[in-house]
Amino acid sequence: MKEKYKYYIDVLNVISCLSVVILHTNNAFWKFSYESYWISANFIECIFYFAVPVFFTQPEAHWSFSAYAQLPGI
Repeated sequence: MKEKYKYYIDVLNVISCLSVVILHTNNAFWKFSYESYWISANFIECIFYFAVPVFFTQPEAHWSFSAYAQLPGI
């Protein structure tokens, strides 16, 4: 039986890639200040930080789904 392709993994990968790019270009966060630009940079860091573990675990999830589908009797 052929496994149905899981598009949500690709969507998650694209979102996490863009989020990692945003995290890397957010330079204002590393210069602490009480001004509003630092507070907004901190907010951006908090919102997009989910991408770091997702970005590293997504290839493993794709591999394990493929390996699981190849088990006999499933």
